[in-house]
Amino acid sequence: MSVPVRFDSSAVGNRPAMHPDTPAQPGMPTDPEPIAQVNTGMRVVDAAGADVGKVTAVKMPDTGAADELDLDQEDAQRLVTAGYVVVDGGVLSRDLYAEAGQVAGVDEGGDGMDGVVTLSVTADQLTRAH
Repeated sequence: MSVPVRFDSSAVGNRPAMHPDTPAQPGMPTDPEPIAQVNTGMRVVDAAGADVGKVTAVKMPDTGAADELDLDQEDAQRLVTAGYVVVDGGVLSRDLYAEAGQVAGVDEGGDGMDGVVTLSVTADQLTRAH
């Protein structure tokens, strides 16, 4: 015989009940930005479908210092403010930086597969390290 479980709302004070269909309030994020789903090791493809490389680092907005990047100060500050993904372009290529707004989507993969980051721009529009 099962005993019904009852929630004692008096234990949490006078808070209104949460409901899954509660409408979003101004300033409340409703969906995470695609960059929040990016992880190191993911493959990166550009808007044309060309393979760009693999993600080596992800920085969310305002979580780094511009002087840590091997870039012009203006580019570095823009990326730090917006958030960015560092892409290893391969042995003969310098790192590439995709601004958070250039991440169009993320397929997280599954079954042990690395995910794929799709950009909204082509590789030649990314910021290159010096």
